[in-house]
Amino acid sequence: MQFVILYTDGVEKTGAYHVFHVKDTASKVTEERMKGTWYPFDVKGSYFFFRFDEEVTLGKLDIVELLKTLKDKHRIEDGSSMQGEPLFVSANEVLPFRTGF
Repeated sequence: MQFVILYTDGVEKTGAYHVFHVKDTASKVTEERMKGTWYPFDVKGSYFFFRFDEEVTLGKLDIVELLKTLKDKHRIEDGSSMQGEPLFVSANEVLPFRTGF
């Protein structure tokens, strides 16, 4: 089972996020089609679209610290981190950032 955590710019101030169960991964979307979607970042290459089911809760998360940790890990492992880039993590890696229900 896969989940996605979505947040917006300003999460550092608001702490707002939403968690959804991933229904499935749709087929790859071409760069040309992505450019036609008004995606807010510079489009380079193909993308995958995810379809979501219902919103779920993982309890309360320290989303700011979770994101900082993931971005730092990504920079160390991959040598870079770009705005808007997806960050992948296992459930076990998220659990230490739960602050309650």
